[in-house]
Amino acid sequence: MQQAPAGYLFKRWRGKHLAIDSAIVATIYLSYETGGHRTTLCLHTNDRETADRLAKEHMGRVDWGNREAYLRSLIDLGEKAKRELFGRQHESNACSVKDMWDQYLASRRRPDSGPGTLRFYKRHVDTFVKWLPVATKTMRHVTTAMADQYVRELEQKVSTPTVAHHIGTLRRVWRVLDAEGPQPWNNLRPIGQHIVVPYRRLSLEECRKLATVAKTKGPEEYGSILVGYYTALRMVDVIHMRFEHVDRKAKILNLPAPRKTSRKKPAPLHIPILPELAAWLAKQPQSSDGYLFPQFVERYAKDGTFVSKKMGDIFDEAKIEDDARGKASFHSLRSTFVSAMDEAGAPPRVTDIITNHAPRTMHDRYSHPDIETARTWMEKALKRLE
Repeated sequence: MQQAPAGYLFKRWRGKHLAIDSAIVATIYLSYETGGHRTTLCLHTNDRETADRLAKEHMGRVDWGNREAYLRSLIDLGEKAKRELFGRQHESNACSVKDMWDQYLASRRRPDSGPGTLRFYKRHVDTFVKWLPVATKTMRHVTTAMADQYVRELEQKVSTPTVAHHIGTLRRVWRVLDAEGPQPWNNLRPIGQHIVVPYRRLSLEECRKLATVAKTKGPEEYGSILVGYYTALRMVDVIHMRFEHVDRKAKILNLPAPRKTSRKKPAPLHIPILPELAAWLAKQPQSSDGYLFPQFVERYAKDGTFVSKKMGDIFDEAKIEDDARGKASFHSLRSTFVSAMDEAGAPPRVTDIITNHAPRTMHDRYSHPDIETARTWMEKALKRLE
């Protein structure tokens, strides 16, 4: 006995997954599941007829598994159905959908997340609750089929990484609030999640074009590009820089540990200030709240995507686009920094100290290059933007 194949075609365009009948011309992918594992295959064509033919040929060659694998998949399916069926017998103990977020916040079992992370979580939960049918009263009314449908519809609207974040949030909420009940999110993941799109490095000419366009938009836009180029900081760390972090006399940025790595690697950063960045810093008026980018901080608090969209517009105007080497975005400045330091011959440990990358050897734990060593290599690697 063999397991019957189940597959479908979809389009992938700018990180989003579109229905096969979408009017947008994009590369077509084949997705199918067998033995409890999903496989996604690029067909390298945007023509529907060609894709249908290639999919049929590929599906005909797939080994759909032996009798044992098929029976195991039936057992797994039965176990899921059992959990769902008997879980519903205890709906009196299940959390209501409308109270889900408030109960998650009040739970002592939830992770100790910061306010920014909780805002993202709440946005994910609110999006899902709005999508749910009105008849869905408790968390135990949410079936695996409903969760799968929600993810597929979400993939038509947002990028694959964003879908993964939504799934991760809902999986976390379910485990905290109803660990004994059905877990509809456990085995879900967005199609194409395994596809990692690198951020490409930018040429010096592209960086100069980027800085020129940013300068016309405003001091915060221009300053953030300078900071990104000369420090390799991630966008969230650039936005939240304060005047107290700037030592003009020593020409050093004394920064707290980056948000992404602060728990695992809480060491602060000390980054030399090169001339172009020093000139910009000297012109910035002291804000009442102490931030170097007060407007960005205010808008970021209301909409976490505002600054990234603003940077996307600047990249578009500068005509700096994605290509075969990878994606072009603000994070490309980090890739550019690391690549430039490597090409200049800087010891990897010097670069790692600046970018806060994790140490890779025992030697790295005891090697701490001083600030002047970092300055020398940065001046050699990073050319003037002005």
